[in-house]
Amino acid sequence: MPQRIAVFDTSPALLKLFESLLAAHGYEVMCVPAELSGAAELTPWAIDLLILGYLRGYLNDEMSILRDLRANSATHHLPVLIATTGDPTSVEIRVREIADRVWVLGKPFDASQLIAVIRQAIG
Repeated sequence: MPQRIAVFDTSPALLKLFESLLAAHGYEVMCVPAELSGAAELTPWAIDLLILGYLRGYLNDEMSILRDLRANSATHHLPVLIATTGDPTSVEIRVREIADRVWVLGKPFDASQLIAVIRQAIG
């Protein structure tokens, strides 16, 4: 059974890129053309990885989402990849203060970077 990845991003072009790239590597992909608003949205899905696409300036939203995911018993274990237009290093520093099992990838990224991070997160 293929590993399942949910991708939340507001960019239709990026969602298409994620979907085609991840499917080509054998992942089952669910793309949602919106920002994730809370852990409750994920509870009906059985996913192995969550990818969140965010724009620079919304870091506080990312942090509140991570806090919500970690506080929810259904999603506390879920690995998360944040794809951000912000500075990946500063995002990672802030993320490490509140959550583990979170990876940060700067946009734009190349396919090999994305796949390497996913393999590190979920094998």
